[in-house]
Amino acid sequence: MIMKFVILNKSKAHRLSYTDYSSDKAIISISTPGDEKTEFDSNNKTIKEILYLDFYDISYNSQEIFKGYEPMTDEDAVKIKDFVLKWKDEVDIIWVHCDAGIFRSAGVAAGIIEALGEDNSYIFDSKMYFPNLLCYRKTLNAFTSK
Repeated sequence: MIMKFVILNKSKAHRLSYTDYSSDKAIISISTPGDEKTEFDSNNKTIKEILYLDFYDISYNSQEIFKGYEPMTDEDAVKIKDFVLKWKDEVDIIWVHCDAGIFRSAGVAAGIIEALGEDNSYIFDSKMYFPNLLCYRKTLNAFTSK
Protein backbone atom coordinates (compact mmCIF):
# COMPACT_ATOMS: atom_id res chain seq x y z
CA MET A 1 0.00 0.00 0.00
CA ILE A 2 1.37 3.39 -0.98
CA MET A 3 0.62 5.95 1.67
CA LYS A 4 -0.61 9.33 0.52
CA PHE A 5 0.91 12.53 1.90
CA VAL A 6 -0.97 15.80 1.92
CA ILE A 7 0.88 19.08 2.50
CA LEU A 8 -1.28 21.76 4.08
CA ASN A 9 -1.10 25.13 5.72
CA LYS A 10 -2.26 25.55 9.31
CA SER A 11 -5.63 27.07 8.47
CA LYS A 12 -6.55 24.45 5.88
CA ALA A 13 -5.47 21.57 8.15
CA HIS A 14 -7.69 22.95 10.92
CA ARG A 15 -10.69 23.40 8.60
CA LEU A 16 -10.29 20.02 6.90
CA SER A 17 -10.26 18.22 10.23
CA TYR A 18 -13.91 19.27 10.60
CA THR A 19 -14.99 18.07 7.15
CA ASP A 20 -12.71 15.22 6.01
CA TYR A 21 -13.92 11.96 7.49
CA SER A 22 -13.08 9.90 4.41
CA SER A 23 -9.86 8.08 5.39
CA ASP A 24 -7.86 7.20 8.45
CA LYS A 25 -5.07 9.70 8.88
CA ALA A 26 -2.21 10.75 11.10
CA ILE A 27 -1.04 14.36 11.29
CA ILE A 28 2.40 15.93 11.60
CA SER A 29 1.66 19.41 12.91
CA ILE A 30 4.59 21.85 12.71
CA SER A 31 4.27 25.20 14.45
CA THR A 32 6.51 28.15 15.10
CA PRO A 33 7.80 28.18 18.70
CA GLY A 34 5.54 30.30 20.90
CA ASP A 35 2.50 29.93 18.65
CA GLU A 36 -0.54 27.99 19.80
CA LYS A 37 -0.86 24.41 18.63
CA THR A 38 -3.24 23.87 15.75
CA GLU A 39 -6.63 22.70 16.90
CA PHE A 40 -8.21 19.73 15.17
CA ASP A 41 -11.72 18.31 15.43
CA SER A 42 -11.57 16.06 18.50
CA ASN A 43 -14.69 14.25 17.25
CA ASN A 44 -13.03 13.23 13.99
CA LYS A 45 -12.28 9.56 14.64
CA THR A 46 -10.37 9.24 11.35
CA ILE A 47 -7.54 11.23 12.98
CA LYS A 48 -5.59 8.50 14.72
CA GLU A 49 -2.77 10.57 16.21
CA ILE A 50 -1.16 13.98 15.94
CA LEU A 51 2.58 14.61 16.28
CA TYR A 52 3.10 18.19 17.43
CA LEU A 53 6.49 19.77 16.68
CA ASP A 54 7.67 23.34 16.88
CA PHE A 55 10.72 24.81 15.23
CA TYR A 56 11.53 27.84 13.13
CA ASP A 57 11.58 27.85 9.33
CA ILE A 58 15.35 28.11 9.09
CA SER A 59 17.34 26.34 6.40
CA TYR A 60 21.05 25.76 5.85
CA ASN A 61 21.82 29.10 4.27
CA SER A 62 20.06 31.16 6.96
CA GLN A 63 21.30 29.58 10.22
CA GLU A 64 23.96 32.25 10.72
CA ILE A 65 21.44 35.05 10.23
CA PHE A 66 18.98 33.62 12.77
CA LYS A 67 21.31 32.70 15.64
CA GLY A 68 19.30 31.92 18.76
CA TYR A 69 16.32 30.58 16.83
CA GLU A 70 15.94 26.81 16.79
CA PRO A 71 15.66 25.13 13.39
CA MET A 72 14.51 21.56 13.03
CA THR A 73 16.70 19.23 15.10
CA ASP A 74 17.85 15.65 14.60
CA GLU A 75 15.54 14.74 17.50
CA ASP A 76 12.57 16.24 15.63
CA ALA A 77 13.50 14.13 12.61
CA VAL A 78 13.67 10.94 14.67
CA LYS A 79 10.22 11.71 16.13
CA ILE A 80 8.91 12.08 12.58
CA LYS A 81 10.50 8.80 11.49
CA ASP A 82 9.13 6.90 14.51
CA PHE A 83 5.67 8.42 13.98
CA VAL A 84 5.56 7.54 10.28
CA LEU A 85 6.79 3.99 10.86
CA LYS A 86 4.20 3.52 13.61
CA TRP A 87 1.32 4.56 11.34
CA LYS A 88 2.43 3.64 7.81
CA ASP A 89 0.48 0.38 7.73
CA GLU A 90 -2.45 1.70 9.78
CA VAL A 91 -3.55 4.87 7.99
CA ASP A 92 -4.14 5.83 4.37
CA ILE A 93 -2.96 9.43 4.60
CA ILE A 94 -0.49 11.51 6.56
CA TRP A 95 -1.16 15.21 6.65
CA VAL A 96 1.94 17.34 7.09
CA HIS A 97 1.26 20.97 7.87
CA CYS A 98 3.13 24.07 8.93
CA ASP A 99 2.07 27.71 9.07
CA ALA A 100 2.16 28.38 5.32
CA GLY A 101 2.24 24.82 3.94
CA ILE A 102 5.11 25.74 1.65
CA PHE A 103 8.49 25.31 3.33
CA ARG A 104 8.81 23.14 6.46
CA SER A 105 5.93 20.77 5.71
CA ALA A 106 7.05 20.36 2.09
CA GLY A 107 10.62 19.58 3.22
CA VAL A 108 9.47 17.03 5.79
CA ALA A 109 7.03 15.38 3.38
CA ALA A 110 9.66 15.19 0.62
CA GLY A 111 12.12 13.54 3.02
CA ILE A 112 9.58 10.98 4.20
CA ILE A 113 8.41 10.13 0.70
CA GLU A 114 11.95 9.61 -0.57
CA ALA A 115 12.88 7.56 2.49
CA LEU A 116 9.90 5.28 1.80
CA GLY A 117 11.17 4.73 -1.74
CA GLU A 118 8.51 6.78 -3.48
CA ASP A 119 8.83 9.63 -5.99
CA ASN A 120 8.86 13.07 -4.38
CA SER A 121 9.60 15.01 -7.57
CA TYR A 122 6.09 16.49 -7.61
CA ILE A 123 7.06 18.46 -4.49
CA PHE A 124 10.34 19.78 -5.86
CA ASP A 125 8.87 20.42 -9.33
CA SER A 126 5.80 22.24 -8.03
CA LYS A 127 5.51 26.00 -8.01
CA MET A 128 3.38 25.66 -4.84
CA TYR A 129 6.16 24.33 -2.62
CA PHE A 130 9.65 25.48 -1.72
CA PRO A 131 10.87 22.66 0.53
CA ASN A 132 13.04 23.67 3.45
CA LEU A 133 16.18 21.71 2.59
CA LEU A 134 17.28 21.42 6.22
CA CYS A 135 13.95 19.75 7.07
CA TYR A 136 14.19 17.56 3.98
CA ARG A 137 17.75 16.39 4.68
CA LYS A 138 17.26 15.84 8.43
CA THR A 139 14.08 13.83 7.82
CA LEU A 140 15.69 11.73 5.10
CA ASN A 141 18.79 11.14 7.26
CA ALA A 142 16.68 9.99 10.21
CA PHE A 143 15.20 7.23 8.06
CA THR A 144 18.49 6.17 6.50
CA SER A 145 20.87 6.32 9.48
CA LYS A 146 21.17 3.35 11.78
